[in-house]
Amino acid sequence: MSSFSSDETPERDPQAQVLFGVSEILIVKDTGCWTLRGVSRERFERVLSLVDGRRSIDEICSATGGDTSATAELLSLLRGSALRSRREQAKTQAGSPRLAAHATRTRVVILGNGLLGGAILDEVAQASAFEACLVEIGAFASCLERTFREAASARAPAAVSDRPAPSPSASSVVDVMTSNELRALFDAHDVAVCALEGTRYRALLDVNTAAITSGLPCIMVAVDGEQVVLGPTVVRTQRACLGCAVLGTSLAMYPDRTQAVEYLPLLATGRLHPGPLLYAAARGVRDELRRVATDPLLAGRLLRLTREGSTLADVAVRQDCPFCRPRAAQEQPLQAPPLTRQSCVSISLNSDRRAEAEVRGVPADGSAPYRSVGILGGGTAGYLTALALRTRRPELSVTLIESSKIPIIGVGEATTPRLLDFLHARSGLDIVDFYRRVLPTWKLGIQFFWGLPGEYTFNGAFQFASLLEPMVYRGNMDTYSLGCALMERDRVPVFSNGDGTYTSFLHRIAFAYHLDNVRFVRYLTEEAERLGVRHLDRVITDAALAPDGENIEYLVDDGGEHHRFDLYVDASGFRSFLLEKKLGSPFISYESSLFTDSAIMADVPNGGFIRPYTRAESMDCGWCWTIPFHERDHRGYVFSSAFCSVERAIEEMRRKNPTLTEPRSLKFRSGRHEHFWRGNVLAVGNSYAFVEPLESTGLEMLSIELDLVVDHFPKSQHDLGVKQALSRKLGRMWDDLRGLLAIHYKYNRKFDTEFWRACRADTDLASAETRVRLFADRAPLSYSRALLRANDPVADFFSQDYIYDVLLCGQQAPATYLQPFESRAAMEERQRHYRAAAQWALPQAEALRLLVEEPETLISVFDSPESWIRLKRY
Repeated sequence: MSSFSSDETPERDPQAQVLFGVSEILIVKDTGCWTLRGVSRERFERVLSLVDGRRSIDEICSATGGDTSATAELLSLLRGSALRSRREQAKTQAGSPRLAAHATRTRVVILGNGLLGGAILDEVAQASAFEACLVEIGAFASCLERTFREAASARAPAAVSDRPAPSPSASSVVDVMTSNELRALFDAHDVAVCALEGTRYRALLDVNTAAITSGLPCIMVAVDGEQVVLGPTVVRTQRACLGCAVLGTSLAMYPDRTQAVEYLPLLATGRLHPGPLLYAAARGVRDELRRVATDPLLAGRLLRLTREGSTLADVAVRQDCPFCRPRAAQEQPLQAPPLTRQSCVSISLNSDRRAEAEVRGVPADGSAPYRSVGILGGGTAGYLTALALRTRRPELSVTLIESSKIPIIGVGEATTPRLLDFLHARSGLDIVDFYRRVLPTWKLGIQFFWGLPGEYTFNGAFQFASLLEPMVYRGNMDTYSLGCALMERDRVPVFSNGDGTYTSFLHRIAFAYHLDNVRFVRYLTEEAERLGVRHLDRVITDAALAPDGENIEYLVDDGGEHHRFDLYVDASGFRSFLLEKKLGSPFISYESSLFTDSAIMADVPNGGFIRPYTRAESMDCGWCWTIPFHERDHRGYVFSSAFCSVERAIEEMRRKNPTLTEPRSLKFRSGRHEHFWRGNVLAVGNSYAFVEPLESTGLEMLSIELDLVVDHFPKSQHDLGVKQALSRKLGRMWDDLRGLLAIHYKYNRKFDTEFWRACRADTDLASAETRVRLFADRAPLSYSRALLRANDPVADFFSQDYIYDVLLCGQQAPATYLQPFESRAAMEERQRHYRAAAQWALPQAEALRLLVEEPETLISVFDSPESWIRLKRY
């Protein structure tokens, strides 16, 4: 650590906390922990009391009197921990502010002897949450023993490759590692990574034993032929160790367990060369390190990486494994550390999951399985289907057929929080890479220019909170939650700490994406190619029916070529080419509830001001959306052609938006088909159902459709029950969505035009009628103990009573409200906190710039134990 110069002015670091022990002083802050011995508390406090940000080192030393050199030495020792230079701080503040860290950095030790260790170090070093070092190991003492070398030479003469030159980034080089040295190394760190290449498994088993006896979580990485195996992450007493994993997988073919146990230490790992597999392994280790403190994904599992992709496999704890058997007698369950306890619960749940799958899983007739899937159409529906199948059903061969001659609609996409779970948690798309390539903006909810006449608006935030007290005491929903308060001030949940740093609470407040469709589809196209989706640029002109008339035999393109698949996915949009045109599935219209059937779309410059919500604005003959992006707002007017022409709609839009670009127009119909899955065709997106985008329902419902298909994918083409059940289930969900949207029209009194008078008089509430009646008698619905909500393991955002409450309360629908649970004073105090916090929040454009510098904050949206995604609060 460098010393202060005599004329330098030190100051206290406000992030540093000082703790006084019996014989030592402890200094703690987010970047580390320091222990100071041999300095009395009185002297320490005396010196620090003179550090006021104005005195130089010479002035402080003079003021203390006595031994000035000792004072100067103490000040230098405190540099970087309790003290910092004002000169350096000024330079830091002149640049962009940084997001504040929330915890001490995790100390990671990487054991390596080749390229893999260096690649992992490079990847982990980029994450601010870790303090990583690489220890290069030449050999293990156990592998140099004469009896072991003789046995290896005689029984397993596999070549162990020569050791390469030590990596220049290695913290230390150990020629021969002993078990005692390994244990001491583990005692000095929080987590270990074993990435040894070209070495005997005896060395890996030494690391395995050290991890078990020390209790240090250790991620095992091994090169096995043309693949890299990540896992298991060894957690003492509760999870499978490396020996369990290899005995249960690679050596499972040996009926004689004694022979397998003797043979295992003699096996040798391979080496990696520069290439995609090397860097994929490094990224996999990085992702596992982020999970180690909560619930390691690879504890009890193996992640196998090949050039074709990746697969996860469960590994059970083996009772006959001699490499971890002694642990059971050593452990006291009630004294087990937190990670051991968490792992115990997790392995129990995984065991339940495996048992449940075995009981419920395979139908009696497992013949004629689906092997190939052909997706007709690209866009978001086609490509999200391809990604879901490739990432979660990797046994399927997936081909996507689209024509570059048919352009996509290309509108802005407003989404719901569920899409983040679908993209990043379920499909495994890297969130940091997603932000870099797609440039999404954040959506905290929808702001409605709706309901009452005049300038009245209300906010529907994704963050759930009490609506009862605001409606009873104030007669409106203003500031009913922190998310709502942020929307009112056009701010996002990234807050200034007042000292040049910022703290993100994106993991606590649910949000969704605004997506530029062109960038989003380009990203999905590139990811599909990376995951092995076959792409064909063809115009499909016909589809031949099978003799039964219920299935597609093959597709025919404009060149006469035939394309055959076991399963066809219709993602052809409003054409519904396969489901409706070829198989004749009837269309069920929602026109008695939803009168709109047309839209115009254009852009408006926003000057770089990005609102954190979608805006739904009542218009003369419908409504207008506003979806904010970095450089512009996307605007669209949804209207009824029975009340308004395209020309009139454009004129009204231009009157309210003078800088509007040249609009495009679109015709649509609201409704669904009778079948979701018919024969060997299932339809997704607009091919199956569509309702106007008043609540950003498109990608929400698409993700639900895909989750249901993937989770309940039939084992056999003869399994008709699954297809019928999915059609019934999704049909009910879309019918309920029809009723929810109808509420918007039935109770909107913003304008008294012919269109809105017809909506209030004639709109069919359909399935929402029962909810509306119950709301009128005892509002809000969400306080009625889920009387009407379906007990559905795959619930959607729009099936929740709370969403109905927001719309009915916001539009001031007739209601008798329940007795409030909190007093007016308590409600006002809560709202005061909301407003105060919102004042410290950042505008979206500034917060997004910060996250470019601190991408770890994005990862915390999923990794934090309090994450709204992990807790399913969306």
